[in-house]
Amino acid sequence: MKFLYLFLGLILSNAGFAHQDHMLGEGALHFTYHVVFWTLFVCVVYKALTVFINARKNRKS
Repeated sequence: MKFLYLFLGLILSNAGFAHQDHMLGEGALHFTYHVVFWTLFVCVVYKALTVFINARKNRKS
């Protein structure tokens, strides 16, 4: 449960950090930040799914 709250807090704080009323403003740096953030997000989700699928396969055999 702690991990879930930490993860949600990081997502919300990072999304808020990248918008124009905060540090990065508009432009290339803002776009780069979003690309890096969502790329890492997809990598984490992919890794979680592969671990879950492998654990499920190992349980059945």
